[in-house]
Amino acid sequence: MSRITYKVSLMLLIVVSYFILSGREGGCSEDKQKTWDSPVQAVCTLYESASGDVRAELVLISTVYSTSRFIDTATEVEFEVPGNTRLPMSQTTAGHYVITSADEPRLVYEPGSSYLFKFQLTDEDFTGPDFAGGYFVGEVSAPTQRPTQLAVYQETRGPDRVADMTWEPSFTRAIYWVMNEQGQITKSNWDFSQPDFDGSKWESLLREYPQDHEISGLAFQASGDYTIGFAGCNANGGFDVALSPELGLGSGFLACSEITATMEVP
Repeated sequence: MSRITYKVSLMLLIVVSYFILSGREGGCSEDKQKTWDSPVQAVCTLYESASGDVRAELVLISTVYSTSRFIDTATEVEFEVPGNTRLPMSQTTAGHYVITSADEPRLVYEPGSSYLFKFQLTDEDFTGPDFAGGYFVGEVSAPTQRPTQLAVYQETRGPDRVADMTWEPSFTRAIYWVMNEQGQITKSNWDFSQPDFDGSKWESLLREYPQDHEISGLAFQASGDYTIGFAGCNANGGFDVALSPELGLGSGFLACSEITATMEVP
């Protein structure tokens, strides 16, 4: 695939998912043009688990070439918590910068509070000549509520083992996952283990309505007890003013709080 063909295909996928994510109408401005042109894609997730542990992860991906690549040369990667305290994030694997409440007790999840990420990037191998040293910052506010109810059930016992999931209250976006007895994730709708980057990642998030989702039977291929996690989120993405223009159109920031339920598959 040529560089031009890849760029056009990637941007079309991302922009479609952006409009699905935000519901905003397009427009034309210098800042929007920067966002459209930038190959620096940054996706940050603040995640409060059902146990109360908090994790923030920033994934950096470059789309400057014909294939997406993790960015492993960012510096001064920081996460800002309420009170304007900025905490350093460490790179755990290529392109993944992480901080956890187990290592840094000041990382807390407060409903309704604002959070910020920032980083420096001067490596033109990832930014191209026009975005090296850009202002890379994103902000999001956590939902004002945590999820309070999660129900998962199977109406049929056939070989496909499809399950239905419902939750309360509603959230603008949501992440979910399924884990078997061996601790293996059998299904997740939010995965950045690979740098492959297109609109499908944002499109995979659950929407505000309806407040139910059918989980594919592929997640329940063996009998046993399963744990299902649901995280209600707020999300900013694309051209949103909460993200600096130097961040690419596929960038975004989620703040999520989790609740879990269990289900036995005979």
